[in-house]
Amino acid sequence: MKIRRTLLFLSCIVAFSACQPKVLYTQFYHLPTEGWNSDSILSYNFAVNDTTATYDILITLRYNRSYPYQNLWMFVDEWQGDTLLHCDTIECYLADEYGRWNGRGINTYEQSLIYVCNHAYDKSGEHRYAFRQGMRTEYLEGIIDLGLTIQHNNGKE
Repeated sequence: MKIRRTLLFLSCIVAFSACQPKVLYTQFYHLPTEGWNSDSILSYNFAVNDTTATYDILITLRYNRSYPYQNLWMFVDEWQGDTLLHCDTIECYLADEYGRWNGRGINTYEQSLIYVCNHAYDKSGEHRYAFRQGMRTEYLEGIIDLGLTIQHNNGKE
């Protein structure tokens, strides 16, 4: 009976880990308690070797109740080496229209958002994403961490 439970447990672990996407890169930046300065750029540097694969790019935000707004605007620049490939402005909703926080948590909330799905990198080598907060305040309080994850798409749309 004990061996049967152990085998069942191990097979569940193997099955669960086989379903997980292969992560190329993941990094979190912890922001200062006084707030995210509008001049502060969070840069995520990583290497791409496989240009035949496609990737999903996810942004993970951790924030608390001191965040004063419903949404968060960010400016995102994509670089390949010293070449700027793409500039983007994105909006993330951290609360609904009634002020209820999105994401998981009680006092600190976490939410992962798909920034780009099925992205292909044309060239191998060093790549970088740079994030700046785009709110109309010099110090943006309540954002605790900003994370970037790049994972293999595995044929999903």
